[in-house]
Amino acid sequence: MAKKVTIGQTTALIPEAGSAVQPEWLNDGQSGNTNFPYSSYKALATVGEVDAKTKQGLTGYPDGQAAWLQDDDTVRVAYQSESYAHIYGRTPAPETYPQVMESGVTFSGSKIHYIDYARDAFADFMGNDSAASDMVEGSGFLFNRVFNLFGEEVTPKNDDPEDLAAKWGNQTLPSGDIVEFASPLSETDFYFHSFCGSWYEPANRYGEGQGFSDDIWLMAEEWDIGFGNFAPGYAGEAVGNETMGLAAMAVDVANEVAYSVPALGQTGYEKIAPLNTGESDYVVMVTSGYNHGLEPAPLKIYVGRKGYDAEGNEITEEHSERDQFLGRNGMLWGQLYGQTLRNKHFDKLGIVADEDGNGRFDDKVMDTYLTTQAQAGDKFSGRFYPTSFQWGGWDEPTAVGNTEMRLWERPEEQPKNYTFFNGDTKAEHNDLEFERACTLFNAASAQCFLAARARERGPRHGGLKEALAHFQHAAAFLEKVYEIVKPNIWGLRPKWVGGPASPASAVALRERPGPRLRRALRARGRDRADVAASEKFRRVMEAYQVEMDYGRTMEAYTGIHEIDGTERDVEFLRLGRTALIYQTRDAGKQGVWNKQTRQWEELDSSYRTQITKGLRMAKKQLAPDLLMLPVAITD
Repeated sequence: MAKKVTIGQTTALIPEAGSAVQPEWLNDGQSGNTNFPYSSYKALATVGEVDAKTKQGLTGYPDGQAAWLQDDDTVRVAYQSESYAHIYGRTPAPETYPQVMESGVTFSGSKIHYIDYARDAFADFMGNDSAASDMVEGSGFLFNRVFNLFGEEVTPKNDDPEDLAAKWGNQTLPSGDIVEFASPLSETDFYFHSFCGSWYEPANRYGEGQGFSDDIWLMAEEWDIGFGNFAPGYAGEAVGNETMGLAAMAVDVANEVAYSVPALGQTGYEKIAPLNTGESDYVVMVTSGYNHGLEPAPLKIYVGRKGYDAEGNEITEEHSERDQFLGRNGMLWGQLYGQTLRNKHFDKLGIVADEDGNGRFDDKVMDTYLTTQAQAGDKFSGRFYPTSFQWGGWDEPTAVGNTEMRLWERPEEQPKNYTFFNGDTKAEHNDLEFERACTLFNAASAQCFLAARARERGPRHGGLKEALAHFQHAAAFLEKVYEIVKPNIWGLRPKWVGGPASPASAVALRERPGPRLRRALRARGRDRADVAASEKFRRVMEAYQVEMDYGRTMEAYTGIHEIDGTERDVEFLRLGRTALIYQTRDAGKQGVWNKQTRQWEELDSSYRTQITKGLRMAKKQLAPDLLMLPVAITD
């Protein structure tokens, strides 16, 4: 029997992906190829390690993690295990060990673990040789109560159809009847079916009253529910689609309660990720993933109204604790929307409408576009529209086969002049540019921290060479961040506008990047008592240097700009902070940004030659020369 080690005790490192090819890199308890190209690593925790007190182990496969301050002295790291438990054709076949909830019900399969670390030791972890076990204060699970699709807190399993609390969705009919598996679970009442794509969202993330009202962990069961697993008499897709399906879930982190959220759908999701709407009344989430094994599946978003129940009534103190939590976070009264394109765009994208002659567009139009990218072009616009389905409330349980998932391809569900841009059974990996910018900025910060640590070792121990490498990686990350946040530097707000965006009214959904990096840089460390005056001065001067460098450079880049109500491909020319100018590709239209009026102003054709010349200079196609261009005069 293998020796049990406590959390953080394992110091061996897993080799980087694709490098575990030598026998000496595959020995238990020993590090593999640890020539990591971008950083140095130490293990915080390893799957299979156990809590020193409870003896409960960390389960795999890790699929999403987050960290936050549990209190002033404690860092809490949470991660989600994507365990399949009872799905056919997957490993490991055995169930994970039972997790016992407060009600007494037991679940195997996926778990969400947390590990608490001493904050002081955590901050210095990369600067010493100690194992992570020295700073572990304990571990547990992120929730210990569960509410199902019926809106009931789940209790131990029984066969009474009237006892809706004793049921879980992936083997339960809306009537409350249990659909048994051919190989029943041996140690638990139910199992969580492959939690995937976790997302931790703190309350009021985008400003007071904006975003969720509570700290929430989002996750979802993915794949399908294993039609081949049902006992004789239940086998087949038909019966599988008569069940309550899979659960999209939201965890009330503060109170350790997990709620099923049927308004988000009863299908499998790879990722549920919130967006910054700039609104205080609505929440918006990208829901990307599976469609219960069916075709087609568009890229979907969910729009929910905060403060309302599933029937559109305002939440009051008379509502249950469950309804109050989900309602104030916009997860009761809402609607799923799918991405659509104008019908006239399909030919431009290399997609033949109704290729099989069945009166509807091909099921896999997104796939066709991706495989014809060379001739299809890389820019198009679309809108998000709903189907006719909307969750009706807790007293109206719905089989997964009767939800929106079967409606995306039906001709009668297509919006006027639009068609859902459907993919195969899975639309995944939503592109959230602002979230990407945050991730890249955090990566750059981490590289700078590592560079500072390396510099302390000095030139004799290779510290300066290592520091330079880290700074080079940081610069690469920040360059990518700049490309994302560039419009915000000029006071522009990148705007993404969907179709009707709520069950009640149309809402413009705005993606607003956070404070300018320049402002954040200037503020960093300014008021901290533990930072020396010389260091504060250095940081301020560094920020001024960044500002000066930006102000005296010129740059050319491409983008989409609306002119006279039509989106046009344009080239932008930036002259320091003096001017931001656009010109269409045919040089027929030019304009300049007025920072005082915060509007674009059209330029006459007399500037055409000079703008073209400036663009070529910025691209280093011409030697620097005098330019005659409009500039903003400010007081």
